Amino acid sequence: MNGSRGGQSFSGAFLRLRVCVGALCIGLVGCSSGNEPAMSGNAQPGGSPPAEKSLNGSADVAMRWLLDHPEAHRLENAAEELQLRSVDNVAPNLTLVRFDQHYKTIPLLGQQLRVHLNGRGEVTEISGDFVATSQGMSAKPGTTVEAARAAAAVLVPGVSNNCASCPAELAYLVPQRGNRPLVFGPQLVWQVDAAVNAINGQRLLLHGDSLAQLRSTPLALSGQ
Repeated sequence: MNGSRGGQSFSGAFLRLRVCVGALCIGLVGCSSGNEPAMSGNAQPGGSPPAEKSLNGSADVAMRWLLDHPEAHRLENAAEELQLRSVDNVAPNLTLVRFDQHYKTIPLLGQQLRVHLNGRGEVTEISGDFVATSQGMSAKPGTTVEAARAAAAVLVPGVSNNCASCPAELAYLVPQRGNRPLVFGPQLVWQVDAAVNAINGQRLLLHGDSLAQLRSTPLALSGQ
């Protein structure tokens, strides 16, 4: 799987599509058909949409646009993989709809897709870091959550209750651009929060098959 960054905007009768894979960007310019009006919230035939649109309406517009333009993101199923995080009016003529990316309900760490809407409620661009999932990814680790907690107990001395009740969940670790990846594409990992006490502990990312430690972050810095 390759990380992707996409941008798409409407300008007159022209459609601009920009897709990047790693450091390689491809720009395509073509004509949109006259039968494809820009999507907007509560648009009225032959008239302008209302200036005031609800935040929920913006989220609906953004998702409809993503479902109608799969070439812009190459997700296997945008409706299932994107989970709404926030809708923010960041400027008089700009609303950002942010989605966190999941695959088969498993979060992809740090992956977020943003849809930009102008003051008329039209989608003008998408941005962010997200992973093309059209080829499918494994969602089954070779180890159990109990084994992941036992491994965390060894890696974090003094962890409370020998980590038997440590919060643990599956996630995908996505290689950062510009760095040599540990694996090809997103790696299925166990994310385990191993707390020693109320203020000390580590958030561990353990390989889903080997349980090798891939990353360790103090819980105080991970937002816990």
